[in-house]
Amino acid sequence: MKRLAAFGLAAGAWAWLVRVSERWGTLPHEPSRPMPGDELIPEPALSATRAIVIATPPDEVYRWFAQMGPGRAGWYSYDWIDNRGIESAREINPEWVITEPGTSMGGMAGIGFEVVDAIPGRQLVLVVATGSTLAFTMAYLLERWGEDATRVIVRVRGASGRGRLSDAFVRHLLGPGDFVMVRRQLLGVRERAERR
Repeated sequence: MKRLAAFGLAAGAWAWLVRVSERWGTLPHEPSRPMPGDELIPEPALSATRAIVIATPPDEVYRWFAQMGPGRAGWYSYDWIDNRGIESAREINPEWVITEPGTSMGGMAGIGFEVVDAIPGRQLVLVVATGSTLAFTMAYLLERWGEDATRVIVRVRGASGRGRLSDAFVRHLLGPGDFVMVRRQLLGVRERAERR
């Protein structure tokens, strides 16, 4: 009986953590607002919205996100995990900045990233191609916040295409892992952009 109660408590705590990770930094209306790229996965198993304010104008913040990718600026997250231990860029390289859709951000470990929507200073939408039935999108929406700051809202959506059990895996295991990386990415971009 004690084991069952402990399992129930752990499951409840994990479900709470998943919900928190899907709304980190957001205002009450932001998780349900429409975002660019939502239509690419109309019935997601995972729909997570995270947000941060960066004390730099949107045009400048956009350039940090638009130069991401392996062999480019990196991901500004935990480089030892997602950038082969190479430190993510600390400066803007104009040659890396993507300004139009159809551009590849490169790939690693069998995962490729393609830009499907790009409006400089406003939004960037990536499709994550894994070569399997898993589908993921990442949308970055930048909005002016006060005089010279930017509110960055990131929406990650995912679906397995393999039924409820696989969808549960996407939401309850991949989702929290994605949160750890995206949260660090947002903090990494804020650190770099505000320092400039």
